[in-house]
Amino acid sequence: MSNLKTEKLGVHASDLDLSKVPDIKLPEPAPDGRICVLSDKGYATVDLMETSQAFTDYSATCSLPVLDIGTAYGEVTVAALKKGSIVIANDVEQGSLDYIVKRKELTDDDRQRLYLKKGYVPKDMDFEPNSLGGIHASRVMHFFTPEEVQTFFTKAREWLVRDGVIFLVTSSPYHWFTPEGFGEEYEKKFKEGVEFPGIITDFSYIDKNLKTGGYNNAMDPKLIYREAVKNDFLIKKLGYEKGRYDYDYTFAILVNRKKE
Repeated sequence: MSNLKTEKLGVHASDLDLSKVPDIKLPEPAPDGRICVLSDKGYATVDLMETSQAFTDYSATCSLPVLDIGTAYGEVTVAALKKGSIVIANDVEQGSLDYIVKRKELTDDDRQRLYLKKGYVPKDMDFEPNSLGGIHASRVMHFFTPEEVQTFFTKAREWLVRDGVIFLVTSSPYHWFTPEGFGEEYEKKFKEGVEFPGIITDFSYIDKNLKTGGYNNAMDPKLIYREAVKNDFLIKKLGYEKGRYDYDYTFAILVNRKKE
């Protein structure tokens, strides 16, 4: 940390006057406990997915900061802070970051290790090369365009130290909200050479009460593998992770093996 430009990490939570940070009221939870995110693009959950839990465990081993992309209300960020990690909490909504910094679970010591970074990854975000120990992106990358997916891997390779790790969860072509037969059509297009065959922009078939946003780029393990190895990432774990069904999400744990 001593050689890093801390201003690049974001706003240091310990520098904030909490009395001047707005109080954020969360939306009412859905019947299953999920809470709509402030961007209206979907829902946040209180319970950590298996890959997110693995990230928090890994973060405790990092001497460098770790980045939590699309933190929403900060469940993963708080869990990592409680393990002693230095965490950069990122979200597109300032309200999410305001909520996190005032969470009652946080101590002054936690805030000493917390940075807040508003912006859209990857296009609004830049960190110093070799400044991050790990990156967590859960249920975020399916909002990326194909170009943004590719830029994300390129930038992550630069930001992470060698042997730094990405923990990734993104919607699969078999997610419960995809149209009937979508997975089969995805596989057909993939075999035909379509680079990103999982893009959905028409959600007229979805219950209007569900918050989905207007775009989804579903990706399967084959696609993640392709983009990861192009950028010198070693595949530590890759497969499907349980959501409503066993195969709703594609997950990956990827180790940066760039040359030093």
